[in-house]
Amino acid sequence: MIELLPEQVEALRQLQRACQDAGVDAVIIGATAYRVWIDDDRRTQDVDVALAVDIDQLGSLTDRLQAAGWTQDPKREERWLTQTGARIDLLPIGEQARRTGYVTWPKAEMRMSVVGFEHVFAEAVEKELIPNLVMKVAPLPVLALLKIVAYMDDPHGRGKDLEDLGRLMEQYELEGERRFSDEVFEAGADFESAGAFLLGLDVGRLCTESEANLAGNLIAVLQDEDQPAQWTWARRHVGEPAVEEGKKRLESFAAGFVIGQRQSHAR
Repeated sequence: MIELLPEQVEALRQLQRACQDAGVDAVIIGATAYRVWIDDDRRTQDVDVALAVDIDQLGSLTDRLQAAGWTQDPKREERWLTQTGARIDLLPIGEQARRTGYVTWPKAEMRMSVVGFEHVFAEAVEKELIPNLVMKVAPLPVLALLKIVAYMDDPHGRGKDLEDLGRLMEQYELEGERRFSDEVFEAGADFESAGAFLLGLDVGRLCTESEANLAGNLIAVLQDEDQPAQWTWARRHVGEPAVEEGKKRLESFAAGFVIGQRQSHAR
């Protein structure tokens, strides 16, 4: 279970009821989902929720939310504000959006890539966020893939996604026995880089061909010291030992990703 602000708890309960009434599948993504899986004292004011409904069919849900006092942020179409001050970002990712690979926000006429969101709904896991509040949450490999997609969609504006991806590599499978498993031993990864290897492995198993191309392109960019993305990546690793550790984690992630893709194709 995770720590949520009281207004966020109330908002999620209201959203859950509205989604049930409207017949809309909802999955928590973003920083809140990350904190479900990994102990992290960072707090986020926004809760990101993916909805399995297309934007032109969202009215049935938003009408119910408005009846509960929710209002849409005039500056950000995806953001909804509750009467108690919670901020909930609703991302309508229905079948049409997943088929075309993007959702278009009508007021801003802005396209957002939704590559990878098919896995959000297919791989979601029910988790008890707090007592008596159970919701679907995207698992960490899916969150990592979404970080990759978001960065590649907007490299200049999404540098934070690289930092988050690096943090995922450090923290993945830190608890439990998997870092000591045969798959890690056979790959020659040590404990410090095992999380990155396992994350790459699980993301590789997950990816479609087009998603794998995006991930492969990002890995290549991060390994090129002449690329600005590599500088953003390096900012997380201050001092020569940390820089070398960051390179090692990236190499381990790449190695795991290749193996994961190979296993995916063999299925």
